[in-house]
Amino acid sequence: MILTFGEKPSFHLQRLILNIIYHEVPFSLGSTRFMKVARGRNSEGACVWKVFLTQEDAIVYEPYRKGVFRIRDALVNAPNCCVMKRIYVSVLDISSPKSRSIKINTKIAQVTPKWAVLIRPFQKQTLCDRLSTRPYIIQQEKIWYIYQIFKALAQCQKANVCHGDLKSQNVLISSWNWLQITDFAPYKPSYLPHVSPEMMFAQSVGSYFCSDVRLISEGVLTKLTRDLEDNPSSFTFFFDTSRHQHCYLAPERFLSSVDYEINHKEKGDEWLFGSLEHSMDLFAAGCVVYELLHESGKPPFSYGELCNYKLMSDSEAAAFVERLLLSIAPQYRPLLKMLLSRDPSVRLTAQQVVSSFISRLKRDEKSIWQRLTECEENHPYAVLFISLITANIRVLRGVPAKIDAMNMLVKLSSLCVPVVATERILPYLVIDAQVRAAAVYSITELLRPIEPTTFEDSLIFIDYLLPELRSTAHFQSSMLSDKRHPCPTHVLLAVATNLGDLAETAYR
Repeated sequence: MILTFGEKPSFHLQRLILNIIYHEVPFSLGSTRFMKVARGRNSEGACVWKVFLTQEDAIVYEPYRKGVFRIRDALVNAPNCCVMKRIYVSVLDISSPKSRSIKINTKIAQVTPKWAVLIRPFQKQTLCDRLSTRPYIIQQEKIWYIYQIFKALAQCQKANVCHGDLKSQNVLISSWNWLQITDFAPYKPSYLPHVSPEMMFAQSVGSYFCSDVRLISEGVLTKLTRDLEDNPSSFTFFFDTSRHQHCYLAPERFLSSVDYEINHKEKGDEWLFGSLEHSMDLFAAGCVVYELLHESGKPPFSYGELCNYKLMSDSEAAAFVERLLLSIAPQYRPLLKMLLSRDPSVRLTAQQVVSSFISRLKRDEKSIWQRLTECEENHPYAVLFISLITANIRVLRGVPAKIDAMNMLVKLSSLCVPVVATERILPYLVIDAQVRAAAVYSITELLRPIEPTTFEDSLIFIDYLLPELRSTAHFQSSMLSDKRHPCPTHVLLAVATNLGDLAETAYR
C-alpha cells in the first residue's frame, strides 16, 4: 500500500506545502485519508492540486512519477483527456537538517520523501456536479456526453493507457459542453482483496474451510455477506472519495484474499499497480452512463451491491441487471447490459461502442443548419451549438461579432423547446451593454413564438425582463447601461419600437 500515514494531517499542513511552491493560500476542495485536494493558481492559470502525504520513509515515488508522466506524454494529443501537468515532492536531504522542495524532473538520490503534489488544469464542473445544476441536462446533451466519454476511452486505448478510476467525479464538463476525463490513477491498485463468504466462514470456525457455499445456512450467509459489505477498507481508502460508497470498479478487480496475497507475493507491485485492462474502464464507463441516464442520477452499484453482484450465479446476475435497467430508457439498455456484464470479454472496445451504438456528430459548418433542419428529430440537437455560442459570447470583443452571435442564437432557438430560449439564451442577451439596441430586437424575436407552459414561465417578464428593460430606459442597470453616460437615443428607440410586441408576448 502506498502513501499512508498515521495521524490525519490538518489542512494547515497542505497550506504550508503549497505555499512553499507557489506562495499562495489554496482553497480546499476535499480531503480523505488517501489524498487532499485543493484549488490554486500558477502562471498557467487556475489548477487543481492533489496532495499525497506520508510519514513512512520507505515510500518510493519514482515508479508512480514515471507512470503519471507516461500517461501525460501518451495523451498529449487527446482532446478528451485532461492529464497531470506537473509533479512536486518534498524531500529531506540527509546531509542537511532542513527540508526543501524540488520539482522532480531530475534524479533523486539519498532523500526521504514526505509528500507529493500532482497538478492539473482546473475545470469548474464535473459531471457529478452538472447532474444537479440548472439548467438541467436535456436528452440531447446526455447523448453528446456519452459520445465524448467513449471517444475519450478510444483515445486512451489508442495510446495504450488505462484510467483506473473512472467515475462521474473524474469527468470534467466545460461551459460549452466539452467533456474530458481526468485524474488517471496509475498510483492506485489494479486489484483489491475481497474476502469471500466461504473464507469468512472458514475463518470463523477455525481451520475448517467450506468449499461449497450451499453448505452454509441462509442466515449465516446473509450475515457473512453483510460483514463483507461493512468491511470495504481498501476500497474506501483508495476509491471512495465522495464517501457515498458508490462503486464504479469492475467485478474482476476484486480478488479473494488468498489469490490477492499469492499474486502480490509472486509478482510484486508491478502486478498490483500495472495490470489494468481497457475492459475494466468500459465497466466503469457503463456505471457513469447509467448514472447520467437515470432520472435521479443514481449510480448502479454501491460497494455492497457490487460485492453481491460478483457472488451471484449467472442467472441471478442477469436478473439483477435486468432490474437495474428498468429505470433506463429502452434504447440504451442493450448498451448498458453489455457494459455492465461480469464477463470482460463481452464488453466491446470504446471505438466499437462509438461505431455500433452512437451516431457520429458531423461538424461541417456548411451543412450544420441543413442537417439540423432536414428532419424534425434533429431539431433538439441545436442546443449543443447554443451552448457553444453562449460559452464564448461574453469574451467576444467586436460589436459585429456579438450581433452575429445573437442572431445565431435566435435562429437556433426556433428549433428548440421554449425552456431553452428562456433559461439558456435570454440571460446572455440582457447582460451585454455594448449591443443593447440589437439585444432588445433579439430578445423580442426570441420570445415572440414562446407559449408559456408553466406558471414559472409566465413570471419571466414580471420578475426578470421588464425590470431590466425599465432600468435600461432610466440608465440604472449596472448590467445594461453605463451609469456615467446617458442611455443613447437609439437604445431608447429600440425599446420603444419593440415595447408593443413585448407587451403582447407578456400578455400571453
